[in-house]
Amino acid sequence: MNITMKKQRIAYKTRSLKMKDLLSNAKREVVMYAFFGVLTTVVNFAVFFICLNAFHLDYKISTTAAWILSVLFAFITNKLYVFSSKSFDFSILAREALSFTGFRLASLAVDLGLMIVLIEVLAADQTISKLLTNLLVIVLNYTVSKLFVFKTKREASTSTD
Repeated sequence: MNITMKKQRIAYKTRSLKMKDLLSNAKREVVMYAFFGVLTTVVNFAVFFICLNAFHLDYKISTTAAWILSVLFAFITNKLYVFSSKSFDFSILAREALSFTGFRLASLAVDLGLMIVLIEVLAADQTISKLLTNLLVIVLNYTVSKLFVFKTKREASTSTD
């Protein structure tokens, strides 16, 4: 085998290993997001049902309280464990927190809007409505976090490591 063929073979194996690493990282990220997404959903549901049933608050107030606590939990877990953004530099942390919160406010609007439509317009059950809206919100939040919130930090961390 000549030197050119050996170099091509090495280059192919290197590209192949990089693709495997990318796929492995993508799988890890999805698994971690699913795991912490379930925990975030548990936080969301627990706060919602405690507010609704123990404190007899309106479902809109209960949904908002559930959102606030679950967003705080989600930001911490997404930053540290899902997207591995380990920087605590103030400017990066502020950008991540503000964009995360901003996009989550948009998902709150989707959550609350769908809850109102399902419950008040379509007379759907509150629990089933909460489940359906949460499924949609989970997909939206993952996509936005991956594409917009933590993307810049991941790219910056690979060039500085």
